Amino acid sequence: MDYEILGEPSTLRSGPARLRGSFSATPEVAEQAFRDGEGVLTLEGGTAFRITMLGHSAGSGVAYFEMRV
Repeated sequence: MDYEILGEPSTLRSGPARLRGSFSATPEVAEQAFRDGEGVLTLEGGTAFRITMLGHSAGSGVAYFEMRV
């Protein structure tokens, strides 16, 4: 799975601030993540962020999310 985050995750603090991003996976994984609605994205360095799924197109391997601390 690959992901892209628009902004710097280390700048996030508790509160309403959020960053947006997307991830690429198989169409089945992307669809299931979108249906689940929320989850946790753990970055390569081990930092975990809560994510809320925002969008996914049927048959696509890309899903969009907002992340927060």
